[in-house]
Amino acid sequence: MDDLLVSVNDIHIGDRIRRSIKSNDITRGHFAELLGVSESKVDRILQNRTIETSLLYDISKKLGINFFSWYCSDWNPEDSGDTLYYYHVGKAIELYMKSISLSQADLAEKMGMQQAGISKMLKKNSIDTGKLVDLCYIFNHNFFEDFYNNPKVILQDKTLKYDILLEKYNALLIENDQLKTKILDLEKQLQK
Repeated sequence: MDDLLVSVNDIHIGDRIRRSIKSNDITRGHFAELLGVSESKVDRILQNRTIETSLLYDISKKLGINFFSWYCSDWNPEDSGDTLYYYHVGKAIELYMKSISLSQADLAEKMGMQQAGISKMLKKNSIDTGKLVDLCYIFNHNFFEDFYNNPKVILQDKTLKYDILLEKYNALLIENDQLKTKILDLEKQLQK
């Protein structure tokens, strides 16, 4: 594992998102509305160098831009967010830990964290992109690619398959509710 074969672009994701919304003529207000957050939250997103993968997934889907690919050496600015896979990042890391017999204590040492922090991180389905960059080097695997390539190793785990399907189902429910609201708003406008 000492040989660095993996290539990961350590980018300022807030800056990349800012440039993308600007080039697509999306205002901060409209971007906030798309995400269902305040404009001050948008300001924090655009200022931060890193972001939680769950939020980056949501932004990628809403803007139709695959921001995960920007962390990869073969990134293509034309990649859309249409074919993204969401998975439980903590469980995926656990699978990689098991595959190389790496304990939580060992990972904590490599990451400069407490073991309790590692335990908490493994339970989460999202992770800060800065930590994920570090994990890519530790495991010699670009986890960002798993968000848009078929994550074969990850999909071997039935729990992760279920998590992915459940996440897609929940996203569809939310999208369905949003469409219902838009239809009701349109019907009200037509009645006026």
